[in-house]
Amino acid sequence: RAHPGHSTAVILAGDVPWEWFERWGDTRVHHRGKDYEAFRAGFADRLLELLHQHYPSTRGRVEHVSVGTPLDTNHYLGKSCGESYGLQQTLAKSEADFSWLAARPQIPKWPGGLYLAGQDVTCE
Repeated sequence: RAHPGHSTAVILAGDVPWEWFERWGDTRVHHRGKDYEAFRAGFADRLLELLHQHYPSTRGRVEHVSVGTPLDTNHYLGKSCGESYGLQQTLAKSEADFSWLAARPQIPKWPGGLYLAGQDVTCE
């Protein structure tokens, strides 16, 4: 291991409501203002508290925190409302009919060496 005794944790908070960040939608990255930075810091604190609740041994041991918001997704990925990570997941989907999923398009002779990748690739 490169760094014995150290670990990395990544928390993906999917489906964060765009409305929480919409008021800063016309601002530029790194120039969003103190109120945005305070909101983002509070968001990070809440996520860290959830981490500590589930993994108590992490409390007091976190060395670095970096938070990306839907605004960052817009800036770096060219999105419009912070959308990312493919299909929205709900509890109902775990009990749903998955016949709409397809491992690959229905092509009579699948070309060898052709692989599909990316967001929503399993959707027909």
